[in-house]
Amino acid sequence: MAQLLDRLSALKATKLTKPGMYLDGGGLYLQVTAGKTMVAKSWVFRFKFKGRQRDMGLGPASVLGLADARERAKEARRLLLEGIDPLEARNAARVRTLNTGVAFPAAFSISGPALLDTGNYIQSASLFPGFDLSPDGLSAWPAAAATARAQALNDVLTFDNGLTMVQAANQVRQNAVTLNGLLKSAGSTAPLTTVFPGTTLGSQMQQVAEIIKLRTTTGISRQVFFCSLSGFDTHSGQSWQQWDLFGQVSDAMRALYDATLEMGIADKVTTFTETDFGRTLQPSGTGTDHGWGGHNLVLGGAVRGGDIYGTFPMPALGGPDDANTRGVLIPTTSLDQYGATLASWFGVTSDALTQVFPNIGKFATANVGFLG
Repeated sequence: MAQLLDRLSALKATKLTKPGMYLDGGGLYLQVTAGKTMVAKSWVFRFKFKGRQRDMGLGPASVLGLADARERAKEARRLLLEGIDPLEARNAARVRTLNTGVAFPAAFSISGPALLDTGNYIQSASLFPGFDLSPDGLSAWPAAAATARAQALNDVLTFDNGLTMVQAANQVRQNAVTLNGLLKSAGSTAPLTTVFPGTTLGSQMQQVAEIIKLRTTTGISRQVFFCSLSGFDTHSGQSWQQWDLFGQVSDAMRALYDATLEMGIADKVTTFTETDFGRTLQPSGTGTDHGWGGHNLVLGGAVRGGDIYGTFPMPALGGPDDANTRGVLIPTTSLDQYGATLASWFGVTSDALTQVFPNIGKFATANVGFLG
């Protein structure tokens, strides 16, 4: 049976005072909540996406009239028909406004393709340190021949052939060509004097610094970079492996921080670590097994440093912080809180935090406090 639309009227909406969700139709609801001294009303679009029910706030009824709320719900239904989550689309649009009119990627992985940088709307790029994105076959003599080849490639990439998949692939290639030119332009500017370690992570951090140095050319104000270092799954030889790995992390993070000091933007760049899981306190031969809770590092000029945030666990097998008897530590701070603190500093509004981190309301605070 088709769902009825337009059940409410403007007059009825103004008269409703009993708390509840009042259906207008097509997923549009008027939400009435009662406080101690007043009644608040807001419009909510309720929908299902990939089997999961979601609520998207459309705005307060005191500002948004019934007709406007219906138009916003109609647009959300149109996105759903196209297979797009309207809530994610809105959040992406909010991030894009932070980089208005900028075609430069807002997300970079300097460690190959990464899930962290995969989004439905935000443009991202995947690089390796020193990787050259120049197309093959464009070097020719005389210079006019090289120019003609480059123009021919551009004509092919920008030709509208009406094939969606081909157009998408051409756009990716075109973005790579444009990005390559911007990255190469970084070499024409004064080089950073900060010395980076010649390690895998150090090279990644150096590439990050070089891209950040382009900020005045690209005009971008918000970016996310992903770097990675493997080898922490230490089932054996843990003592010497961690000694080497933590040294690499320390040196690389310090070098990037020093580079931000050199560029005068230390308070605008925050570096943080994240890992899939911790390690057990109970040894297993010369290593340890997969654990649960662990520690992360946060570095930057905006960080309220020199402190430990969260409750430091009691390092005792079978103790109050052990999930069993092997030292599988129970986290005292969630990744939602960790991420929400970083996101708030990055510019995500408080009302959007519950959309980005749906479980954040289950914790006492959304902001752990390590960023000022």
